Amino acid sequence: MLIKEIEIEEAIIGLREDGIGHVYLKSGTEVNVRLQEILMEHLLLITEGKPHDFIFEAGEHVSLTKEAREHANHYEGRTPVRSIVTVVNNLGYRLVAEFYHRVHKPNKPFKAVSSFQDGLNWLRPHRMHIREQPSNQVSAEETKEELNNQPY
Repeated sequence: MLIKEIEIEEAIIGLREDGIGHVYLKSGTEVNVRLQEILMEHLLLITEGKPHDFIFEAGEHVSLTKEAREHANHYEGRTPVRSIVTVVNNLGYRLVAEFYHRVHKPNKPFKAVSSFQDGLNWLRPHRMHIREQPSNQVSAEETKEELNNQPY
């Protein structure tokens, strides 16, 4: 059950009772740089800038622009996302997730799984270990200020 939820036209961003965040990209969404900025703002808001584990999930026909792929690393150290699980329920999404992981090499724990439950199962044993690691997070105010200064 979600204890916090923000819904926008393209996505639902939530925080569960167990502290795990959930981002669902709605069917037909095109993820571009501007949407990445909007999602970042909502992630900061829902987590109050504190690191959380997140499960990302997408409906049908969700796409990512070339600019968004190139820009994704810009957020890597500034998001309140401590570890990432991506639910990939079709071959296309799996190929994109594996390519992203190979090419961009996220500096946070990352796993592509075939179901939401598999994501929860993967996160559970990692959560204690991840909590013990020092965080290199910047404040929500610093990140918001940087986002506001972007020329997009």
